[in-house]
Amino acid sequence: MVQKRWEERFDQLMRENLIDIDAQFYKDDLPFQDPSKLGEIFADLEEESLKMIHEMQEKEQQLEKMRSDEIRMHENLDAKHTTHL
Repeated sequence: MVQKRWEERFDQLMRENLIDIDAQFYKDDLPFQDPSKLGEIFADLEEESLKMIHEMQEKEQQLEKMRSDEIRMHENLDAKHTTHL
């Protein structure tokens, strides 16, 4: 059966009370009970994001330095090569 047909069949069986669903199925538990906890969650996520951004910036700087070092190394090798010819 295609997805649409499955959904129609499911809805039909639900209307006829032929499907037994646990009461917990429709209960959505919040990951927090205190609304102020949400602010703490966002603050923690923001702090983690800033830390990750800082780490990525450091890695980008390291990569740029490595690229620069590689370019200088190739220039030195090219210079040595041309002087030996």
